[in-house]
Amino acid sequence: MSPQPTFQLKNSISTQMLKRVFGIYFVIALIVTVVHMVAEYYNTQATILKELEVLTKTFEPGLATSLWDQYLDPLQSTTGGLLTLPSVVGIRVVDDQNQEVATAGILPESDLAGSGGLFGITSPLRHTYKGKEREVGKIMLYSSSQIVFQRVQLGFGLILVNAIIKTIALWIIFLWVGTRLLANPLSRLIAVARRVKLHELENLRVDTGTPYNNELKVLEETFNLMIRDLHDEISEHRQAQLQLEASQAELLEYKDHLEELVEARTKELQQSNDQLQLEIDERKLTETKLRNTQDQLIQSSKLASLGEMSTGIAHEINQPLQVISINAENLIDDFEEDLYDQAVPMLENIIKHVDRASKITNHLRTFGRDARRSRGQTEAINNLIEETFILMNAQLMKQHITVKKELGERLPMVPCHRIQIEQVFTNLLTNSKDALEEIEGDKIITVRSLQEGDWIVVEVEDNGPGIPKEVLPNIFDPFFTTKPVGKGTGLGLSISYGIIGDHHGQLNVISESGKGACFRVCLPLEENEEGIVLPHGEEL
Repeated sequence: MSPQPTFQLKNSISTQMLKRVFGIYFVIALIVTVVHMVAEYYNTQATILKELEVLTKTFEPGLATSLWDQYLDPLQSTTGGLLTLPSVVGIRVVDDQNQEVATAGILPESDLAGSGGLFGITSPLRHTYKGKEREVGKIMLYSSSQIVFQRVQLGFGLILVNAIIKTIALWIIFLWVGTRLLANPLSRLIAVARRVKLHELENLRVDTGTPYNNELKVLEETFNLMIRDLHDEISEHRQAQLQLEASQAELLEYKDHLEELVEARTKELQQSNDQLQLEIDERKLTETKLRNTQDQLIQSSKLASLGEMSTGIAHEINQPLQVISINAENLIDDFEEDLYDQAVPMLENIIKHVDRASKITNHLRTFGRDARRSRGQTEAINNLIEETFILMNAQLMKQHITVKKELGERLPMVPCHRIQIEQVFTNLLTNSKDALEEIEGDKIITVRSLQEGDWIVVEVEDNGPGIPKEVLPNIFDPFFTTKPVGKGTGLGLSISYGIIGDHHGQLNVISESGKGACFRVCLPLEENEEGIVLPHGEEL
């Protein structure tokens, strides 16, 4: 066991504190005592000066009369009598010419008091003659520091005795209080600390006997808390050691069967890996089926749109065919009548309408193709809008809908799937057409194209009844429609939303009930090797 640390009494906290406190107290007491003695000295000196002033007032009439009448013997006798007083050590009387006429006792070398330890006062001597007061001379009374010290000897002694008694009493009181409040509690704490043993901590507590909630009380509580925490830590350490021993035993047991465990675990991992690969393959197959289904759904939506446009297409084709027929008949007649010059414009008109019919049928055939064939192309957005109107004009004119085109000039080419984007525009124009079907008055669809930063924006706006607020959150959901039964499949906007999403673009709607609706198609201008991406690396 290590030796217990010890300390000497002279090195204790109470002794060191007592030395420092009383060292400071001694200096302060000494300064206060000296100041008190100096004050007592000057106070006694002031008292003596007041006594001298009273003496001058008392003897002034007699001295002034003797000096006026030039009775020097009585004057000398009076000064001698004043010298016998305890507070007077010297007297000087001068006339109005400042000439000495009487002196006695100890005098300073000059008229100024304070030399040689002397101090005093000077008072004028005034004599009244025929009702007029005249100054006939001056009297100087002197006293000395020796007389002051004689008077304050007793006071100085009492001051010193008082300071010594207070110092001794304070020393004793501080020693007793320091021992009771500091030394004894610390001794108890040291005694308990020396008895601390790791296997006997459970019931070990320290009591300093301090009745106050001070630093020693906090130290006592902290010490007891430290012992309790140490006991808990030792208990936890023992518990952890027991667990470690159990784990080591279990580890030794596992060590004997490690190869079997590794083989079993490897087999489990292989089964999990096979299951995961199977799930991956199933997911890829599902994604392929989903993509094929989506492509088929888009194709079905196109066919549905073609069915709705069949009436308008028939009208567009029949009209030019009728013109061809009529002009052909007229041409035969003209040739019979040898009107060759009139036949030329008719032939040109025939060619014009035949081209028109060919253009409609060719675009219809192109629109019905699989969209995957045109992937990765760049297109002029205004051309796509105009080609969409080739198929939609007849239906719009049938409902007397006015179309306003506000197409931007010199817009950049857009990387997109031509057929898919035409499908989006067709769906949006069809929705606007259906929304205007039941309203009265002017029916207007406005189509705009513009560039906003790195985006090409196309807006399709109508002045129809608008979309109710409660419907807006579901407007792009599959099979959701506000049209009557038989009028729509609920897939047009959903398919359009998916197409724009595949282009990494945005399809939004702005609408209020009764104020029409505006659909905004936003397509990015940039495309990398992996496909179209948002500007500046943003994600959809």
